[in-house]
Amino acid sequence: MKKSLIRGIMSLSCFLFLISACSDSHKAGARTYPEVIYATIGDKTVWSFCELIDHNRVNTEGNIYPITPTSIYLSSYNTLNNKEAKLITELPLVESVAENGREILTRVRKITPADNNWIVVEKYLAAKDWNQGHVKLIAINLDNRNQLEIATGAYSGGRHFGYSVRENYIFWASEHLEETVEAAIMNLNTGKKQELPNVKLGSEITISSGLILADGKAIKLEI
Repeated sequence: MKKSLIRGIMSLSCFLFLISACSDSHKAGARTYPEVIYATIGDKTVWSFCELIDHNRVNTEGNIYPITPTSIYLSSYNTLNNKEAKLITELPLVESVAENGREILTRVRKITPADNNWIVVEKYLAAKDWNQGHVKLIAINLDNRNQLEIATGAYSGGRHFGYSVRENYIFWASEHLEETVEAAIMNLNTGKKQELPNVKLGSEITISSGLILADGKAIKLEI
């Protein structure tokens, strides 16, 4: 009940703040609207904002995709107002451009808090058709705005990817046709990475007393 109430408050706050930014464009039937992804850290809220366009109505691009860079803000709890918020960073709209001119766009899908004021941002990168995209994880420190590139993965073509955040550590793993491609852990405070041989996607990871426990199997923590 409490979580539902909080979600309702946040949704209302988003709506009251963003409704002025929401615009319906009737040119060729396209529609634009804002997208907010948020997470709470104590008495603060960290949130991202970008604007999307929907071409589905006219079937020109075939999907919804971002048309502005994504800004990440830090606000007081349940306050999504960019005039009162601290701008942490702005992620580029275009992540990369292929040789054929195909632009790969950035859209934030999830923000996960970690210890020592780190957040892990899950970006989804894809072209305007929004098919066959892939995930890129980055970490951002809210105090000094330092960024770390963590890992990339995909959810298509027999590929699977997953991650979890434990204190100031992030674990991730990727598979292709049920074979593990990579399994690793990173210490966000140092940026150091440790490979985890024989650990699989979906493994239960805990960290205690200098050890990584992966499905109960102990591995020495070296980072």
